[in-house]
Amino acid sequence: MENLKRIIDRNPGVEFVVMTHNKEEYIAFRDIVLNEGFEYAIILDEDACSKDVMDFLAEDCDYCGGWRVSESRGIAFNEFLEHWKEYNYDILEVREDGKLHFVDEE
Repeated sequence: MENLKRIIDRNPGVEFVVMTHNKEEYIAFRDIVLNEGFEYAIILDEDACSKDVMDFLAEDCDYCGGWRVSESRGIAFNEFLEHWKEYNYDILEVREDGKLHFVDEE
């Protein structure tokens, strides 16, 4: 996950999706994107913040799903990889070694 900050810093304006599979991966992802200044795209509860919304969505899906990261459109979540593939996003997946890997189109 240490690659994520570098990817964000070196590619301003890029949109991509990060797939997480468990709570540890999700928390590492969440902390990085929030520290980089990203916000969740749509927050319906005026008393909630990006962290609250993200934590609720992640917990509801057992921390497994895809998170779109976009400077212009914010963070968004969908638990299905197929959803993000429809939009032709670059998809990064956290593997067992803790590093990000591109998901190859097959």
